[in-house]
Amino acid sequence: MPLLLQRLSAEQQRLLWHRYLREHPLNRRQIQKVMGLEPEQQQRLEEEALTVLRQAAREYGAL
Repeated sequence: MPLLLQRLSAEQQRLLWHRYLREHPLNRRQIQKVMGLEPEQQQRLEEEALTVLRQAAREYGAL
């Protein structure tokens, strides 16, 4: 997983960390306060990050 996460931008990594990887994940409203991203921006950034992760996983043969 760390190899895959390296492919993401710092902002994408930060969003995914807040949303999924922390001990107590944040909801969209909390992320908006912490990162200053509207829910629509969060959704777009998350979709872009997942696309990058899928592509990286294919390249590493994980998919």
